[in-house]
Amino acid sequence: MLVDKTGFDLRQNYMGTPSDLEIASAAEALDRLTKRQTAVMELAAQHKSNKLIARELDISPSTVEQRIAYVRDKLETTDRNSSIRRFVELRSICGQPIYAFPHLDITSDVDQSPPQETKGAGIVPRSSFLEAIDAQFGRWGRIGLVIAIAISIAMIGLLMMSIATSLSVLI
Repeated sequence: MLVDKTGFDLRQNYMGTPSDLEIASAAEALDRLTKRQTAVMELAAQHKSNKLIARELDISPSTVEQRIAYVRDKLETTDRNSSIRRFVELRSICGQPIYAFPHLDITSDVDQSPPQETKGAGIVPRSSFLEAIDAQFGRWGRIGLVIAIAISIAMIGLLMMSIATSLSVLI
């Protein structure tokens, strides 16, 4: 049986009514997680990849991996999946929603001043062109843009073929 230091079996889902001691132990384990680690785990519990989690929380994928590693250490699990299972189990024991949407209050941690222009090498904007299209027009706008680009490429191909045909007649 695979048991962590709080005495919970990591291989099976928690069934039955938890005792006060189990609830307190689960709450204590969850309290060791920071708000940001909890937000990452909530999204991971929704079967999202590190890349999608990073996009949603506006952090890098390596930061997501780092936070999951810290959670793994705090929950004393061996890998990402067992950490997620343990996190979901602890949330269900405490009666907390398992698939909650993360709401981070990070305004105190983030400098809200507008970004300063910097001259020099390779400053990459935070959002890509397609993300800007998503923000403006939604998913269907992005799909429409991709279709328009595909049609444009096909038309350029047809134009090149007609030019090649015209040139072959001349030669």
